[in-house]
Amino acid sequence: METELWWLSFCDVDRPVGSQFIGVALVSVPVNSTLVNAVYEAWDQGCNPGGEVMGLRIPKEDQLPLNTLLSKADCERYGVELESFE
Repeated sequence: METELWWLSFCDVDRPVGSQFIGVALVSVPVNSTLVNAVYEAWDQGCNPGGEVMGLRIPKEDQLPLNTLLSKADCERYGVELESFE
């Protein structure tokens, strides 16, 4: 089965400004899946911390760990530029 990657960014708007970012999860789902499918996959893989989520498809060439919640420090270590989520 052919798959595609989704980038899921999680935040908690109830946290103080500057600490709303929870993390990023990358999940692999069947081609033509929706954001909802990707969010459910994150739940199934144990890398969905809850909160609000924003997601987008990303190229498979991006070699980042799958099915793991990445912290802000992890993203910086992998060279991922994060827009301000705060």
